Amino acid sequence: MDLLEKMRLESDSEHAVFTSYLLLLRKHPDFLFCFIEGKEDKKYYSFRVEMITQRQIEMMPCGGRDGILKLYKLIFSKPDLKGNDIAFFLDKDYGVRIKKKKLYTIPSYSIENQYVFDDSFESLLKNEFNLKSSEDDYAKAIFLYKKCKSEFHKQTLFLNAWLAAYFDKRQIDKSLKRLKIDDGLRGLFTSLIQSDLQGINNIDRIHKKEDLEKIFNLQKTTINKSQIDQRINSLKYRKKDLVFRGKFEFKFFIEFMKKFKNEICKSKPTIFKEKHKCSISFDDATGLTVLNSYAYTPSCLVKFLEQFKSAA
Repeated sequence: MDLLEKMRLESDSEHAVFTSYLLLLRKHPDFLFCFIEGKEDKKYYSFRVEMITQRQIEMMPCGGRDGILKLYKLIFSKPDLKGNDIAFFLDKDYGVRIKKKKLYTIPSYSIENQYVFDDSFESLLKNEFNLKSSEDDYAKAIFLYKKCKSEFHKQTLFLNAWLAAYFDKRQIDKSLKRLKIDDGLRGLFTSLIQSDLQGINNIDRIHKKEDLEKIFNLQKTTINKSQIDQRINSLKYRKKDLVFRGKFEFKFFIEFMKKFKNEICKSKPTIFKEKHKCSISFDDATGLTVLNSYAYTPSCLVKFLEQFKSAA
C-alpha cells in the first residue's frame, strides 16, 4: 500500500469520520447528517435529500461500504447519538439489500445504475435533443441504444460474475484484499461503441478467469469455476442495468451518448434522417452532475427520506 492510499484510508476511516461528525454536530445540531460511501454519491443524493426533506444537510463520505457499516455500528453503540438525525446510504453492490434503522440500501448495484435506464435515455432524447416520440429518428435511437447495451451486457457478464464471486468470498474472508477495480481495468472501456452505433467493439482481457487474476494480482485458487458459474446463472436472467457494476454501466452510457451526439448533431447525419442539436456535453468527470435530473429516484428512497422531513 503506497503512502497516498494509506492517507486516504486513514482520512476516510470510521473514527476520523466519527470525530468530524461530533465536531459538526456541535455547530449544526439541527442538520440532517448523511453518511455516504464516497464523494461521488453526493452528486446523486444531496439534491434528492434536500428536495424531499426540506432540511439543511451535511454529506459525509465514509470511504466505501465497509466504512459505512463500521460507522453505523459505532454510532449506534452510543445511546446518546443513535436518536439523532442521521441517515446512512449504502450501495447494494453484488450483495443483498441490508435493512437497518436509518440505513438505506439503493436497489441497484450503485447510484450510477440509476442514470442508465431506458427511461432516462428517452427523456434525454426528448428534452436535450428535441426529438419527438413520433419521429423515426427517435425510434431508431432507442433501438440502437438497447442493441448496444444488450451487447455490452453480454461482453461483461463474465467480468461481473467473477467480481460478484469475489465479493461473496470477501464477505466470508475479510482478509482478502479490496480490489482496486477502476485502477485494474483503467482504459479497458474506451472506444466501446462502433462508429455506426450498431454494436460494441470487443473488450479484451475480461472473458477468462486467468486474465482477471493476472490483472488484480491474485492467487489462482481465490475463486473457483463453480463459484463463477453460480454467479453467471444468478446474473444472466436479472435486469442487468440494475445489477451489473454501476461504474461499468455509466461508462457505457457516456461512451454511447458521445458517439450518438457526434452522429446526430453533425451537419449531415449518415445514420439518422435529420440533424438535431444538443447543448450538454457527456463526459466521465461531470456526467453524474450534469445528468442528475435524468437519473431515476426509486420510490423506496422517497419513502426512506420522508421520515426526516422538516416539521416546518
